[in-house]
Amino acid sequence: QLCPAAPAEDKGSLLASLKPTDLNMLNQSKCIELKGKSDAKDYAETVQAMDTLGIPKKEQSELFRVLSALLLLGNIKFTDDANDKAVFDEQLGKGDFCKAAEELLACGALSKNLTSKVMKGKEKPDGRRSIYTIAYSAKQAGAVRDAVVKSIYTHLFDWIVEKVNTFIAGNESTPSLPYVGLLDIFGFENFAHNSFEQLCINFANEKLQQFFLTQVFKEEEVLHVKEGVPWKEVEYQDNTPCIELMEKPPNGIFRLLDSQCKAPKASEEALCEQVNETHKKGGFLAPTRLKRMRDGEGFIVRHYAGDVVYETSTVIGKATKVSEVSLLEKNNDTLQEDWLEQLAGSEVPLLKSLFSPGWEAALKAKKSASFSSVGKRFVNDLNSLLDELKASKAHFVRCIKPNSKQVKKEFEPAMVLDQLRCSGVVEAVRVMTEAYPTRIPYEVIHGRYAPLMGKEVLDATGDEPAAFCEAIAIACDVAPGDFALGLTKLFLKVGCGVFLEDLASMDTAVVVPLLVAKIAESKRKKGAEKVIGNAVYGWFLRKRYKEKRAAAALAQHRMRTLKARREYQKWSKERQERLKREAAERTKKEAEEKAMREAEAEARRKAEAEASANKKKADEKAVAAAVAKAKAEAEARVAAEMAEAEARVAAEMAENEARNAAKQKLDRKRSDSNVFGSQPMVEATLASPRGRAGSTTRRPSFFDAASNANLTEALTEAQKEKEAEKVAGGGIDGTMSLEKASSNHAVKKEEY
Repeated sequence: QLCPAAPAEDKGSLLASLKPTDLNMLNQSKCIELKGKSDAKDYAETVQAMDTLGIPKKEQSELFRVLSALLLLGNIKFTDDANDKAVFDEQLGKGDFCKAAEELLACGALSKNLTSKVMKGKEKPDGRRSIYTIAYSAKQAGAVRDAVVKSIYTHLFDWIVEKVNTFIAGNESTPSLPYVGLLDIFGFENFAHNSFEQLCINFANEKLQQFFLTQVFKEEEVLHVKEGVPWKEVEYQDNTPCIELMEKPPNGIFRLLDSQCKAPKASEEALCEQVNETHKKGGFLAPTRLKRMRDGEGFIVRHYAGDVVYETSTVIGKATKVSEVSLLEKNNDTLQEDWLEQLAGSEVPLLKSLFSPGWEAALKAKKSASFSSVGKRFVNDLNSLLDELKASKAHFVRCIKPNSKQVKKEFEPAMVLDQLRCSGVVEAVRVMTEAYPTRIPYEVIHGRYAPLMGKEVLDATGDEPAAFCEAIAIACDVAPGDFALGLTKLFLKVGCGVFLEDLASMDTAVVVPLLVAKIAESKRKKGAEKVIGNAVYGWFLRKRYKEKRAAAALAQHRMRTLKARREYQKWSKERQERLKREAAERTKKEAEEKAMREAEAEARRKAEAEASANKKKADEKAVAAAVAKAKAEAEARVAAEMAEAEARVAAEMAENEARNAAKQKLDRKRSDSNVFGSQPMVEATLASPRGRAGSTTRRPSFFDAASNANLTEALTEAQKEKEAEKVAGGGIDGTMSLEKASSNHAVKKEEY
């Protein structure tokens, strides 16, 4: 409307020369014209509506001027230079959009704040602080441009809404008067790709669905119970956990989104991972693997109308091939102080009035309070709306989408049933059929229909409105199950209140006798009810007395049983303790006896070992003594035998010497004979020393000395062998050595 119809002085010469297709803010949808719609006519109607609202022409002109500047700001593009700093990308033939926007906004040069920001350091004690200028990249500059456009447009929208509300409110006394409010609830949205907008809209649906459930189910239950009317429980899907998932501090999705926006290195991926990790054990956040996603690519909320997948801008951009604004940027409504200061200093009165309060608040606010969240403001506004709804009497009109083709007179049963079930309409209908949705105070019925009745009816019912209402219902053939008497109201089933209108149109002459008869019957029933009630109450009291007496007897029995059980437990416990003590003492005594037996056995083993050792030593001594004695005896025997042998040898030697002397004497005599005459050698027969006989040739006498020497040598060797055997083998072997020596001696002697 603005491009073709607004005056050139309101939109500027540059915008006047452009078409809607040339503006990035308008050509994104690819739909510029609608068939049968005239933008010029719509613009005229818009201006007329503003005139009706009482907006001055000057403010209208300023409004169109600011909107024209926003359209021009949307065409500003940036590119990175060699140092990755943003610079303006001039489009040939399209003019300087930045300068044109500066002229329309009249707030000074915009280029500096679009391409850089000023950071102020912490204030020092002397009042000074450091100031830094940080250049944007092309991507960051584009985000700043969009944020400025969004902020200005939001302020303009709020300004128009305020103008409309002020005009509707009228004078100062109007807000105190009763009013009828019409609320158009957001439609539930679940597209192929969902982002921040769908999150807010679906959250509003959840809150309003909760309000609907509270009004239809919970308050109905409270009212029926309070009035003493029968109430049947109706199961319905309570979405309170889903609402807590989204807004409950400190880990609701909106709270986590605000925290992530304040973080130094904020990212959508970190937000999604934090949401999935924090609420993975809850029942209203589905695992991302169900949609073959990673935790950093999005999250899945289980709304009352179905599961909705909320994705990051990266995932949406890859799928749609269109650049998407991130969740963090959509939620961040914070404008730099430099921009607030510049826009608040605009020469356009409307623009200055919109941003001056924000600039003044920013000067007073702390740094931590400078963050402005779209999600937080949306939640607060929604809660304020619900508070206002709760303070009013709400009625609901449910709109059902019949088909997905958007054609008339065609219903898709599955789609309709799903909407009815998700919106709680099925449960609401069940409440309408099983409960008493029509409630009429007794005073209203009595005040309206009592003057129409005759004196007989009034006398029969008395001054009690409840009795009059009951008589009226019975007289009009309302089934007992179709109405119920509360404390202050008459409760009726759906469609059963029509009899009241029929009653007003009936002839009094016909109605009065009927009502009198019905009232009399009602009185008889009440009297019978009283008698029956007294009888039943008496039976109930007797039954309760018998039950109490039986209960008392049972209680006494159980108390006695309990007392006996406790005494037995006490006795058993004492017995167990006594048995434990006795067992412990017995064990201790057995241990002592065992230790004593072991000590005695050990002493006995030691004594036996000592006796055995002593016996062994004694035996060794006895053996040694016996050996020594045997050795001594052997030595004595050997010595005696040696002495005897020596004596015998000496005797033999003496005998031999004597014999030899005799022989020598004889030989000399023979030699003397030979001298005088030759005679043959005389052979002599010598006897053996032991009596052995043998004949030998007599040797010459010069061999006798050698034989004696050999004999002496043999005796010496025998003596040496005897000594060696004594050293090696003991005394017993000495006898053997002596025998051996004697044998050798005999051999020698025989040889001799």
